[in-house]
Amino acid sequence: MSWCIETLVEQRKDHPNKSCMPSEIREFLITHLPKTMLCSSSLKTENPKSYLLEKHIALKNEHIQPNHENMWKFIIIDDDVNSPDAYLDLPVPRPNIVVINPESGHCQRWYFLETGVSRTPLSKRNIRDYYLSTVFKLTAIYHGDAAYNGQLARNPVHPKHICLYPRLKPYTLNELNSGMGISKSDYEKGNPDKSEAFLRIQEYCRQNKKMSDNMGAGRNCTIFDVLRVKAYKIHHEYGTETDFALDLRFEAQKINKNYFPNNPLPDNELKHIANSIARYCFTKLRNRQFSSSFIERQKVRGALGGEARSSKYEEARQKCFELYTRDPSLKVSEIAQKCDVSERTIRSYLKEIKKQKESTVELVDYSNYTNEQLAALWGVAVRTVQRRRAAAKLEAKTAVEQALLEKG
Repeated sequence: MSWCIETLVEQRKDHPNKSCMPSEIREFLITHLPKTMLCSSSLKTENPKSYLLEKHIALKNEHIQPNHENMWKFIIIDDDVNSPDAYLDLPVPRPNIVVINPESGHCQRWYFLETGVSRTPLSKRNIRDYYLSTVFKLTAIYHGDAAYNGQLARNPVHPKHICLYPRLKPYTLNELNSGMGISKSDYEKGNPDKSEAFLRIQEYCRQNKKMSDNMGAGRNCTIFDVLRVKAYKIHHEYGTETDFALDLRFEAQKINKNYFPNNPLPDNELKHIANSIARYCFTKLRNRQFSSSFIERQKVRGALGGEARSSKYEEARQKCFELYTRDPSLKVSEIAQKCDVSERTIRSYLKEIKKQKESTVELVDYSNYTNEQLAALWGVAVRTVQRRRAAAKLEAKTAVEQALLEKG
């Protein structure tokens, strides 16, 4: 045990009831940890048991689930090699929390993410890969545990553990990667001046080939992510959670064989993954099935919303009609701005107005108007009015003759 841990243990003995966790760290943990999470009182037993509990109960256990089922908000590195303050000498950003086991001196380093990374089947793959590559790089530089899957971590708020708080502010993925000092020149062949971080990653890959193939996701995470996507689609076909978990276990064995033929995950781990997914599907997904009362409430809300939108646009339609009737020379953009709707909506309104006008045209007797008066009214030449009147007289004469022929 290093002098750093011994000092912290002595401080804990002197102030057993005093919590030194900064308020910013505590608030971030309470806000972003899952509302319901897996937890375990101890992982030392041969078959450790984990339970799915509410957050306020789960935080009383030594180990908790840090990340949500569909979101990564934390990066956790399991370091059994270095001293807790090794980040001072390594090319890595300072962790937000270093959780130390006072018995062994081993620690886990927590990095907070400012923006969570979605891990659902619909999330962007390039962002997921960026997150996983960041985890891999940090793990490689620390020479952390290659088999650690991040599903359970030491609880920072548990009184048994000792914590350091090197940084209060969360990171972005770009900040974490830039803090390692790796550049494009490190990947060029024949470059003698490669960064320390890149050299440590190369060495780590040689020692842990199973990790380099998956870029930090770990065997557990890979099997978990592939299996849960299939499980979400077929869980409604099963009547009991036990039958579903059993089939998921067989499916997990196939995935394990295909993805990791040289270094497969033990059957006991596969069993835990299958049981965890089956439990989630039966306790969470099935509770989201919509009841008939909920559907009826949504119908009413949708109808109310439709009426509200309809009344809003009816006011805009009426205003558009008034503006256009008052001044037909107004531009579409001007009417749209005054009615607070889009230009496309105004164009559709104007089409309706013109159709209404065409269907309700008033017949006006122009026989008492002179050619000059009609030319001024229509905005055309006098000669044009004369031609129109002559064509109208000829058309009327032809219509009368045709009617007489049909009658005779």
